[in-house]
Amino acid sequence: MIIPKFLYEKSAKNAADRSIMKRNENETTVTTENTSSIDLTEEQEKEFVKAMKIGYYNVFYKQGLITAEQLEKLIALQEQSEQAA
Repeated sequence: MIIPKFLYEKSAKNAADRSIMKRNENETTVTTENTSSIDLTEEQEKEFVKAMKIGYYNVFYKQGLITAEQLEKLIALQEQSEQAA
């Protein structure tokens, strides 16, 4: 999953001192001493990605980057893509 720049910069500023942030042209990796992983089923991963996209759309709307109509259409597209899958 690719994390938008505005999210990782904000989270990196709030991260504990033990965190290490590596950045190059193609990717950014944030690691901490206490690493763990979460195993998701394919269905759970799809639902997570859908929720993240809708969350981004809401942020874009609140920032005035998209209109309410565009927000509704983007959310509807997410619902349609779920039904098609």
